[in-house]
Amino acid sequence: MNSRLTWNYTNTIWDKVEAALGNVSSSVPTDHHTLCSIVVDREGNVVAAKHSINSEFWGSGLFVQGIPLNASAMLAYTWNGPGKRRLQGVGNFLIFKEGKMRSALGMYDRDGQYAAFQFLVNLIDFDFPADMAAELPRFGGYVYDENGIVDYSTHWLNESISQVIVDALRERGLFFEQVDFVHGVGCMLKFHLDGTTSTGWGR
Repeated sequence: MNSRLTWNYTNTIWDKVEAALGNVSSSVPTDHHTLCSIVVDREGNVVAAKHSINSEFWGSGLFVQGIPLNASAMLAYTWNGPGKRRLQGVGNFLIFKEGKMRSALGMYDRDGQYAAFQFLVNLIDFDFPADMAAELPRFGGYVYDENGIVDYSTHWLNESISQVIVDALRERGLFFEQVDFVHGVGCMLKFHLDGTTSTGWGR
């Protein structure tokens, strides 16, 4: 272990990092801090999983022998103390009806709880195929500015929602700021009664 804690070893690793940085492609996507996956095998077993480093854009993106050199877990919003299990506000869902698998859903990103609720309503209550369930406009969490200051009186709302609906909601005391995106990313799979499947990706 001590041999790994010397400046000589550090410089050797850094030389390799610098050499590799020259070959980094600018086409690498920027939002790759988290991924959700749904896998189905030929026997019908289903896994809905989410893997994340809980850090914006993988931080610096540098790893040394598997150790990330970044602010890993900086996005751990629900923290409940040292030595205790961290709470996660968004999980993955397996949906059954009459003992049979009907849908699987994986979620991540800010406002994931809001997105998960709307995706589940679209899949279960309205029985939409997965692509439609994922692509419909939706609302998000509280509005915040570039400094992270939160306005707890207003929520995000997709800009495609008509002004008539927005005005009706305002009369009920619900206020929204409309944008061309709403946070909350999810992938979903739906098994249809005719044996076909549909998939969707909501962002």
